[in-house]
Amino acid sequence: MAAVMDEKRALGAAVELCRRVWADRARCDREERDYKLAVARRVREALQAVQNGGDYLPILRRAFASPNNLTSYRVHGPFLTWAQANPEQARAALRHLMSGDDPRERIDRFLAETPAEAVPGGTGNRLSLASFFLFGQQPEQFPIFRHTPFNTVERVLRFPVSLPGSTPGQVYGNHVTFAQKLRGALQEAGIHVRDMLDVQSLIFILSSRDDPEFTSWRNGASPVNDLASLVERFREERGYPTTSDDADLRARAEWEAYLRDQLETEQPDWHTLQWIISSGTYGNPGPQSTLNGYINTADEEGSRALQRTLRRLLLDDEPLARRLDDVLEGGYRIRGLGESGAMKLVSIVHPDRVLPVFPFGGEKGKAALMRHPSLNLTPPVPGTASRGQLAERSNEMLRARLEPYFGTDTHGMKEFLYWLSYAQTPPNGSGTEDRLPKLADELLVSEAFLREVVDLLRDKCQIIFYGPPGTGKTYIARKLMEHLAPGRHTVVQFHPAYGYEDFVQGYRPVSDAAGSLGYRLKPGPLLQMARAADAARDHEHVMLIDEINRGNLPRIFGELLYLLEYRDSDVALTYAEEGELFSLPGNLKFIGTMNTADRSIALVDAALRRRFHFVPLFPGEEPLDGFLDRWLQRHHPEMAYVARLVDRLNERLRRELNANLQVGHSHFTRKDLSPAVLQRVWKYDVMPFLQDQLFGQERELERFTLEHLLAETNADDRPEGAPAGGAPAGAR
Repeated sequence: MAAVMDEKRALGAAVELCRRVWADRARCDREERDYKLAVARRVREALQAVQNGGDYLPILRRAFASPNNLTSYRVHGPFLTWAQANPEQARAALRHLMSGDDPRERIDRFLAETPAEAVPGGTGNRLSLASFFLFGQQPEQFPIFRHTPFNTVERVLRFPVSLPGSTPGQVYGNHVTFAQKLRGALQEAGIHVRDMLDVQSLIFILSSRDDPEFTSWRNGASPVNDLASLVERFREERGYPTTSDDADLRARAEWEAYLRDQLETEQPDWHTLQWIISSGTYGNPGPQSTLNGYINTADEEGSRALQRTLRRLLLDDEPLARRLDDVLEGGYRIRGLGESGAMKLVSIVHPDRVLPVFPFGGEKGKAALMRHPSLNLTPPVPGTASRGQLAERSNEMLRARLEPYFGTDTHGMKEFLYWLSYAQTPPNGSGTEDRLPKLADELLVSEAFLREVVDLLRDKCQIIFYGPPGTGKTYIARKLMEHLAPGRHTVVQFHPAYGYEDFVQGYRPVSDAAGSLGYRLKPGPLLQMARAADAARDHEHVMLIDEINRGNLPRIFGELLYLLEYRDSDVALTYAEEGELFSLPGNLKFIGTMNTADRSIALVDAALRRRFHFVPLFPGEEPLDGFLDRWLQRHHPEMAYVARLVDRLNERLRRELNANLQVGHSHFTRKDLSPAVLQRVWKYDVMPFLQDQLFGQERELERFTLEHLLAETNADDRPEGAPAGGAPAGAR
């Protein structure tokens, strides 16, 4: 690591980095200023409604909506919920921000009237919200405060922190003083920033741009490996522990009591175990359908076998590695009980020793988390030890490294580790755009298209990809889902028999140890996903609904149709207990796919259409125009003629039939593509589809055969005056 720079050198380097940014002022305005001014206009409209006594809440909700990335849902979501329930109290608090000369006093008066539940977390969260409203009034004068950008740059430049006991307003005033000093240094260097909004934008860029010179500046002057400062930053930014953390810890205690009871009783009831093992509360081990199936069909002997296994795993005194090996690979194996499920149960019963981080491998596993440079840990090497040994050793290394900062709070350790893995990415997915170019290259679509789709998804929280079959709707949706919410996504597929009870919640038959049949209320994938999103409001969660138009959508969604549009509202679910209310978290997004050859978009229920943005994916139109050619050039350049062949086919289908009846590229984006495979795909996939559309028109069908289209394509490609030949090279 570079030697620590002194304050003067660090400031000089910062000024030169700002000079480089300011040289392209148009880009700076486009990326940092223009959208902020648009957000400020909406905030101003809301505050005018507050002042005039009008209905300000709908306008305020729009002010917090996209393109706003200046506050996270974790900050403004609870405030909007509180304001909805207490509109006049919120109005009075906001009016405090709108009167007076000293912004510090205005902030303190506003926050004094705003209860803790309206803005959970620490001073950073509360200042973020208060400064958002100040910024809306006068964006050129009052910079919006975000903890990470300001503290990062201030720490690099060794600007004094606020004194202990300072009020939030005084803390804000200290940050404004820093911004003013930086502005003065820029002006002296001939960088004529216009106002405080420009200064704030440059602070944000200095703290986040990942060019080598920027990262070197940050690392050289402020060691990123300072674990103590990172833990402090985590507690401030996350507001740890939050009410969601408290709920996780309460659930863990209840589950431990349940598990210990079931391990001692003569007739264990494992249905609660199904919820524990599948729930995203206190860590998400992923889908557990095989284990759930085992529990649902287990007879008395099977139930006893599960009890013996869990006693071995959770109660025996032998080392954890040996117990895990026996359960995962030895004589205590239970169908469906894998490493993640087993580790979740161990972390519940032994919370002082085992972190709720379940797998060893994978993107979110212990090995990946250990590689963060701030931890200075080298994970055990797979293959050198058993699965149990890898799990135990990595858990102990992480626990020992973090124990000085968290004591026995292993849940806090887990939250910190996952926060750390996103430490360079703003919460709720707003930093995933930095990785969009790589995803665009992988998908062979434009980066601009992906950015627009992400913006649409964050605007309404719901989008639908629609178009003919085979255009990659599901593939693009999956990749986007994994990009936005790694490890926090799920997939469901609608069909004509799918109903509310399958999707949201409903009663399902279960049998007890005596074989008697009964019914139990079980959460569906929507309810499970909503609970997981509510427990982790810092990050986006995404549900992909494949073939969304094949289901009876009003019947499947039920009262959720209302919540799709009004995320801040509560409703009573059909099977809820009396007085129990449910709301959809704003960080839960939905991506649907719709095959327009099956059902026209015009037939979709109008109420549902209003709640989704619809994104078309059609051959020959952006973003798919030229897609097959790009794919073939990258993977099978010798088969490039296939793109021209399919373009000719689809042009004819658009002209003579319907744009919804085109043939998608996915038939041909195969690793084993060859002339023989092309012949087979055309014969058994393309032609049967066309026969359905041209039933009884055999003569017309001849114009769509592979041989006919190849001959036409070859004729078009032949230079003028050249003799007629066969198919393009390699097509026979």
